[in-house]
Amino acid sequence: SRGAHLNLKRAEKARILVNKIPALVETLVAKTRTWEEDRGISFSYDGVPLLAMLDEYAMLRQDREEEKRRLRDQKKFHEQLNTEQEAIFGSRPSPGRPSLGTKKVVGPRANGGGANGTPGSRRLSLNVHQNGSRSINRDGKRDNTRPVAPVNYVAISKEDAASHISATETVPASP
Repeated sequence: SRGAHLNLKRAEKARILVNKIPALVETLVAKTRTWEEDRGISFSYDGVPLLAMLDEYAMLRQDREEEKRRLRDQKKFHEQLNTEQEAIFGSRPSPGRPSLGTKKVVGPRANGGGANGTPGSRRLSLNVHQNGSRSINRDGKRDNTRPVAPVNYVAISKEDAASHISATETVPASP
């Protein structure tokens, strides 16, 4: 993208400054101690002794570094554990490929369709070659007399539909 090199340059400058902070803090602590020894009073900033603030900063920074180190060690441990499990149980599938368990089974379907997508016993395929459009006669003209049902149209006889409805409806029994 535009300006990406400027962002990288800015980030590098910030990284350089951040890496200088610990050395600056150490020199500030040393100079503050010599100032306090020379004058015999504590150096305070906004009513708080500066050395106390710098010591607190140093402790927080050390805690943060320990936390980073602990997280890094924990990550290494988990990666080593995963590597050992892969060695025992085999490697894990890559996220880019589907696992073997999700492949479709080739064979007869539960809904009655064949393995190659042929319609089942209840499907009515009318004029399959036209994909739902009207048929074309020998002269190359369209036959607009009769609409064609879509390829996936399911034909149910009236008797089947009536028996299905009556089977699902509950009729209260009269006394």
